[in-house]
Amino acid sequence: MAPQKNNPLSALARSANMFFEFGVAVWLHYAFNVNQGIGELL
Repeated sequence: MAPQKNNPLSALARSANMFFEFGVAVWLHYAFNVNQGIGELL
């Protein structure tokens, strides 16, 4: 499949990939902070 310019599907896939990576980064940061908070409470 040849890459096309202004292909809405590839643009959607790119933004979805960016959103997914951002969500994973936020989730990892949040989970790490929660684990630290639990460690301080115990």
